[in-house]
Amino acid sequence: MLTTSVTTGIAGMSLGAGFANFGTGLLTAILLRYPEIGAISCDQGSQVLNMKFLVKGEYPYDKLKETLLDAWVVFNQMEERSMQVSQIHRYTQELETLVLTRDLATLSFDEMNLSIQILRNILGKKLISDEEILDEEDLIYQEDMIIQSLAAIRSRGPENSLTALREGGRVLVFKA
Repeated sequence: MLTTSVTTGIAGMSLGAGFANFGTGLLTAILLRYPEIGAISCDQGSQVLNMKFLVKGEYPYDKLKETLLDAWVVFNQMEERSMQVSQIHRYTQELETLVLTRDLATLSFDEMNLSIQILRNILGKKLISDEEILDEEDLIYQEDMIIQSLAAIRSRGPENSLTALREGGRVLVFKA
């Protein structure tokens, strides 16, 4: 059920038929922009975005969770929005998976940036990140794609439930 495959790091890439779907564009742009996110999913039914991070070793989960939740509350108060969904979960295996869940109605690019920065600050090198780093032009392009796709999804809702992940230098998007 693969809907699209994208090679990372090319700002002027051909978007192909799969990118007519704003959800596909959003998930791809987020994975390209944030190398710390290992997988991401957009649920059409619950209208949420789940961002999945891999963490190695011990870290202060309770502190991280409290810091992120507090930051989301303050950020959304400043933006005069009321969050509908804000959850943080962890799943422990060989590597721990940390899942941040936010509703699409109030999630913004700036809030996503804030969340990633908090993770970087608290987890440091324990946060597993893809080695690919985009140049400034590609970063700006992906940021614009995220902002535009979030706005489109806010007004229309996601067309499908989708999951995207990194695989061998590419972003793979699957219809859920």
